[in-house]
Amino acid sequence: MELSYYRNSRWKTLIAPRSTLLSKNALIRLADSGLPVSSDNAEGVVRYLTAYEAANSAVIPFTRSIDRIGWLGREFYPYATNSEIAYEGDDSDGIIGALREHGDYDLWLKTAAELRKSPFARAMLAGSFASPLLEQLQHRTVLGHWWHNTRSGKTAALKFCLSVYGDPIKGDMAVVGPRPLLVQYLPRYNAHQARRHEVRPGFTGLYEKCFYELYPLSGTFDSDGYVRPAGQDQNQNKKE
Repeated sequence: MELSYYRNSRWKTLIAPRSTLLSKNALIRLADSGLPVSSDNAEGVVRYLTAYEAANSAVIPFTRSIDRIGWLGREFYPYATNSEIAYEGDDSDGIIGALREHGDYDLWLKTAAELRKSPFARAMLAGSFASPLLEQLQHRTVLGHWWHNTRSGKTAALKFCLSVYGDPIKGDMAVVGPRPLLVQYLPRYNAHQARRHEVRPGFTGLYEKCFYELYPLSGTFDSDGYVRPAGQDQNQNKKE
C-alpha cells in the first residue's frame, strides 16, 4: 500500500506491505521512516486505515506490485506479464535496469555457438536457460563449481550466460578494467596503486588479457594505469 502523510510542512509518501500498515505492532516500525505513529496511537491509526480503505475501495487506484524477480502465478516478471506490475524491491545494485534487450542478436547467437564447443561452458549456458523452469517443474536448485587457472575464460563465460537475461555488466563495471581486491587491502595501496580506483572495475583485467605471460603479478597495477577513466583523455591516464 502507498501511504501519504503530511509532516514538516510537506506531504511525504511511503510504500509498505498491507500486513505492516494494518498491524499495530508492525506499524510502529515505520516511525523510523518519519510516519507520526507511536505505541500510543498505533491501534487508532490501524482502525482509521482499515475504515478508510473500506469506504474508498471503489476509487483507490490498484496496481499490482512485486518485490523480486521471477514467477507471479503464470507470469514471469519482468519478461512475460499480462499487465503492468510495479517493482518495489531493493534495486540498489541496478539489477532491474540491467534486465533489458540490447545489442546484435545474430552476433549473440554466433558467440553462443562458439561457447557451446566447450562442454563446461555449454553446461553453464544450459543452466542459465533452465533456471526459470526449476520452480515450475518443482525441482531443487542445482549448483555447479568450475575451477581452473587464470585466463581460462571462466568469468567471461559466466558473464555471457548472464547476458541471456540482460546486461551482465549492469553499467557499474567495464569489460576490461581493474579487478577489485577485498576492501581490507585498500590501506596497503600506495599512491600509484590506488589509481586503479579511478576507473570502473572490469570482469577481466588488461594484465590478464595482454601481459600475463610477460610480467610478474605486480604488473597488474601498472597495466591498470593504462585503462582510461570515463570522461578523461586517454593520454592523461597513462602511467608515468
